[in-house]
Amino acid sequence: MSSNASPHADCLVFKLEEYDKSPRRLDNTLYIVYDYQIEYFIIRGRRRSIPGFPSPTYSFECHDVNRLVDFIIYVFGADQIIHETLLNCKTLPAEGHDITFEMLQEADHDSIHITGYDDAIFTKERLVNILKILQNVFNCY
Repeated sequence: MSSNASPHADCLVFKLEEYDKSPRRLDNTLYIVYDYQIEYFIIRGRRRSIPGFPSPTYSFECHDVNRLVDFIIYVFGADQIIHETLLNCKTLPAEGHDITFEMLQEADHDSIHITGYDDAIFTKERLVNILKILQNVFNCY
């Protein structure tokens, strides 16, 4: 990184939230970042916590869109209610490996939402297309 470069990234983040059908409640949240420097997708996620037992975060990294989609489908399962949001985060670390779930969750507020869809149809084809957009549409570091 040059001496004039910012220590923060201005990057797009794709958030997926899975909801239980009955009772309807948030079950799983994950954020997907594409790190252009290392050409990898990075997932940071967390399941809903049970009172007295905080849920640990999880991570997944890969360069292949199809492997990423397989992981997401495995974590969320089939036929789920999904909310999706595209965020423009301006204060993330420039190094993707330094980005945590807590950082993404703290940065996530309405003022940085570019677009979002509630109760989106969750299919492998749709997810692959969205991730290819994330991979190819970005802001400069």
